[in-house]
Amino acid sequence: MCLNARVRFAHTLVHAKVPEGILVGLMCAEALQKDDYYGPERREREYRDDLRIRNDWHKRKWKTSKIGNAYINARGFNISIWRKGAGYGVTIRVENRFEDEFVRNDPKMYMNLKEAKLGALDRLMEARAELRRQG
Repeated sequence: MCLNARVRFAHTLVHAKVPEGILVGLMCAEALQKDDYYGPERREREYRDDLRIRNDWHKRKWKTSKIGNAYINARGFNISIWRKGAGYGVTIRVENRFEDEFVRNDPKMYMNLKEAKLGALDRLMEARAELRRQG
């Protein structure tokens, strides 16, 4: 907005006088959002963290459970890939949570293990977003 700063991540701010929105950097977003000063920094940190997860996903080492399922513990979640018929399914749950257990089964079936691992990444990102919304 001020044209003086380099912007690494743009924040889109919408106002009644500017309905199409303006793109600003973190400092301007914090200054202009007086009702939610810490929100822009938190959202940018979450976005950077999500990017890091996506970029490093292919480097993760998957383990094999006692019953032969591929699994991984990532960012507080346990993600399992299980064989069903000719395909694979994905289940994600919050690690070590026994009350109000958070479990999500991916309704999609995958043709091979590689596709299932990519699907698991999508489910992880959805689960993280869902928990953020819950607070």
